[in-house]
Formats: sequence, C-alpha cells, structure tokens
Amino acid sequence: MAGLIVRGLRVILSLLTVAFVVVLVGWIGGRLINAPQVTLGSQQAIIISAATQEPIIHRSLWAHDVWFDRTSPMLTGLDTLPVAWSWSPQGDRLAYVLLRHETNDYSVFIFEPTTRRQWLIGDGFPFGSPPDWSPDGQRLALVSRAQDICLYPAGGGAPDCLGVMPIGQPTWSPDGESIAYLSRLPEGGLYRVDLTTGEVVPLMPGVPYLNSPRWSPDSQWLAFSRQDRPGESRHLYLIDRDGGGLRQLTTVTGTQDQPRWSADGREIAYNHTGYLQRAPDVLIVTVADGRVRSVAASPQIDADPRWSPDGTQMAFVTDRYDGRPRLQIVPIPQPGSPEPIPGIGVLMYLYSYDWRP
Repeated sequence: MAGLIVRGLRVILSLLTVAFVVVLVGWIGGRLINAPQVTLGSQQAIIISAATQEPIIHRSLWAHDVWFDRTSPMLTGLDTLPVAWSWSPQGDRLAYVLLRHETNDYSVFIFEPTTRRQWLIGDGFPFGSPPDWSPDGQRLALVSRAQDICLYPAGGGAPDCLGVMPIGQPTWSPDGESIAYLSRLPEGGLYRVDLTTGEVVPLMPGVPYLNSPRWSPDSQWLAFSRQDRPGESRHLYLIDRDGGGLRQLTTVTGTQDQPRWSADGREIAYNHTGYLQRAPDVLIVTVADGRVRSVAASPQIDADPRWSPDGTQMAFVTDRYDGRPRLQIVPIPQPGSPEPIPGIGVLMYLYSYDWRP
C-alpha cells in the first residue's frame, strides 16, 4: 500500500512539473512575442550599382526590441523618404508617409508585417503628419489637399470627407465618436466634429496660436498648448469635450508643448523650453494638482516624450551625446528620483518614432 501511495505521489509530482514547465514556456513565449517594440527610421544605405556604378539609396523602417536592446529591419527598400508613421491600435498594421520630391507632397501606405503586404491608401496629401487611426483600426483620418478631414478605409478605397475645411492636426477620440482639430483660418480655434451627426462643436472658436490637441484616454478632455501672443509663454491647457472647464495646467515661463497623456489619464508628459533655454526638456505634470517633475533635462535636445503601451517606460528623442538624434527609453521616474538615463540610446535617421501596441 505504501508503495502505491509513493508511486501515486510521484506521478502527481511529475504531472505538476510538466504543467509548470508548459505554463512557464507559454508565459515566456508570450512575453517574447509581445516584447515592447518601437518603430524608427534607419539611416540611408548607399550601394553602388554594378551595372551603372551609380549610388542606390535604400531607406528603411526598423523595429527596436526594448527588452533585448536589439534593432532589426522591418520594412526595407523604400524608394523615397519615410517622414512619419503610426501603428494601428491593434498593432497589426503600420501606416507610413512618404515624401514625393517631384511633386513636394505626400503619399500614405499601409504595411502588414504578418503577411508582408503593403498598399497605397492615397497620395497628393499636403502634410506629412502621422496618420491618425480610428480606435477600431478600420479607418485613418487624413488631411486632404483641400485641407478637409477625410476618413480613408484601412483596406483601401474612396474616402469619406467631412466638409470641415480648412483644418489641421485631426485627432480621433478614443471612444471613436469625435475628431478634434485646429482651424487653419487666420483667426484659428479648436473644434470637434461629431462623427455620428456631423455636427461641428466649437470648443475654442477664433482663438489663435493653439497647438497639439490630444484626447484623454476617457475621451472627456483635450489637452493642448496655447500662446496668447507671439513671443509670450506657451502653456498647456485642458478643456472638456463640450468646450467647458477650461483650465491652465502649466505656469512656468517658457514654452510647454506636445502633451502626451498617460494611459490612466492621471499625468501628461510634454516638452518644456524655459526662458533663455535653447533646447527642450521632457517633463511630466500631474493633471489633478499641476505638480511637475523632470524626466530628462540637458543643454541639448530632449523632446517628443511618449509613454510605452504598458505605462512603465517613457521614450523620447535626444541629441545630447553626439549631436545626432537618438531614441532614449527609460523607466518612468518617481517624484524626487534622479534622471533615469541608462545609455546613449538608439541612433535614428529622423526625429520620428512610434510604439507598437
């Protein structure tokens, strides 16, 4: 009897061990597949053609694996310069913008990494801004040559234009119901168009010198930067989706711009350039009370902060090491902690990048 019990316990222990190994391998595999990744532009690769002895310039987009600190080509052989790109919210498609030097306008393509397919969404666009994806990943908001908001199907096809021209910097609300934008008329202003009714809601009509509207994760607030007059300080402000609750968020003299919300909506990272300061720093402000802390500060450029999808890290662009743009990825600093700069970062070709969700 005792021998049977011992054998039974051994069998149970073996099964538990196998189950643990399977779970561990699955967990590690899942973590590797979903490792944090940043997409950036490569340097130009110049190859001499054997037939003509002429230089051939290849331009590429690269993927940087954050955990392994390894950069590898993702989309290669582009015939012209990629100037901006953005991932779909699901992380399965990349929209990228190419500059056409012959016509001095832009074309937008979509690349699907799993199938290696890519296709043209449209060309002749006047701005080279990153395409703004709908939250469901089915459409892209782009500014047409007529400076209207046009919604292009991600799979290709004719766009649905909203007739709210002339506009700039469209940004889709996370709930998918609205697009906020800036007026490009001389008097300026911040507006929102309801995608269900087509109604245009004036949030700050006729107010010039606004920039970088960004929705809060709950779609209830917009953060943006505002300057009353040229030469004066530029500050961050908040306003609710219906145009109420206007609040100045930063008060320090200088330029505060390019706000980026944390995933929980409690904090905003942004660029700060102080009085007599030549290059921006990266700061974080707490939305509830306006407390500010530093992420990166140096005499050189530290700019364009973006939170990682899991909210544990911050990426930004710096040229503090050798004058060339480098992507820096650091843990989110706690109040009072020293600047978290672990190394010289990843060499970039342009000051442009995007986290892959």
